[in-house]
Amino acid sequence: MRILASLEVPGRGTIISQPVFVQWRWYNYLRVLPIWALVVFFLVVPKENRNRQAWLILIPIGVLLGIMYMPATSALMSPLTAEMVGFLIVSGVLAWGVVWLMGHWLGGGSRRRTFCLILVVMFAIGLLSCLCQFEDAEDMAPLLIVYGLCIFDLLLAMMIAGYFCRKKYTPQRFLGLSLLWTCMVAMGLAASFGILMIVTTFALQTAIIATVLIPLSLLLGGIIYLINLPFLVLAFNSHFYRRRLEQIFINDKGRLGEDDWHRLIDDVPLLTEPTLRPVAADDLVGRWQFYLDGVSKTVSIDFRPDGRFAQTISSNQGSVQQCPGGTWRLEGPKILMEGYITATEGTSQSRTWWMIDTPSGGLVLFGGDGSDAQSFFHMRHRRPWLG
Repeated sequence: MRILASLEVPGRGTIISQPVFVQWRWYNYLRVLPIWALVVFFLVVPKENRNRQAWLILIPIGVLLGIMYMPATSALMSPLTAEMVGFLIVSGVLAWGVVWLMGHWLGGGSRRRTFCLILVVMFAIGLLSCLCQFEDAEDMAPLLIVYGLCIFDLLLAMMIAGYFCRKKYTPQRFLGLSLLWTCMVAMGLAASFGILMIVTTFALQTAIIATVLIPLSLLLGGIIYLINLPFLVLAFNSHFYRRRLEQIFINDKGRLGEDDWHRLIDDVPLLTEPTLRPVAADDLVGRWQFYLDGVSKTVSIDFRPDGRFAQTISSNQGSVQQCPGGTWRLEGPKILMEGYITATEGTSQSRTWWMIDTPSGGLVLFGGDGSDAQSFFHMRHRRPWLG
């Protein structure tokens, strides 16, 4: 609510009203307790989030709300401005935190489905936050419009950045693309709004779009990116949220991570003896992958019909190593390889792997990556397991 100071001017009988600047107190955040309850709910209830790393989401949330608290307490904002800025930032930050906690449900489908689901979730949280903070519908409508445009900008930029990082993904590349597209989408929205106003109401001049709306949209895009930045830093430094980033935005079904490995390993037999079934080259040709938990790396092997193979090693930190590759030949259920680069030691070695049966009737490769006895693995074929 706007607070006004009144001053009666002697001899005129008039009153001059000016806004009184007050501090944004910590208890102003209590009005969004239902949103905090959602954050706590998705931290505690889903079994996928019963992991100590899941609680790291509170770090970017706390950092952003703390940064917002400092300028709000500097007595430079009117109460009304503080309310509006507080709604946009607090609602957006908490809603974005909920999205990361719901990543195991929201990701994995098509990009269009994921985009629509996240947009609905974030807008619903914003609407709930608005109902908690404002009583006047006239105040709610414009705020919800601005909030909706901001989350649309954020989500579309993240989706586009993830799309261009499908084949070549590094944290630096994702950061750069997300910054670029956050500003580009904001400019597009501002230009569309200006053109719409010119066509429908003639309330704007064309020059205003270039001199006012576009610079303001770039500023808004930069602010949105800075709000998203702590979440991205967390995702690049936490295996738990790195997998969420890949599941939601990059959606690279070719990268096999620790969570996928533990899910798929349930079908691996206890016995590791070579299969007694005849194994042909067609059973081997294609991409195979395994995950080494000790070094947090995914190894991909593409066996080619010409007797050669290509190898790629991807680390959880985002680096990708394209190995020279080598040759392979089949001797019964055993595969003899020359030129394999070990993920544990980084050296070129000869390897002998073999096919074993699974309870479901399929075949997996079994072998070792290096000299460490703990680096044995069961390798899954990409086609039946990862799409």
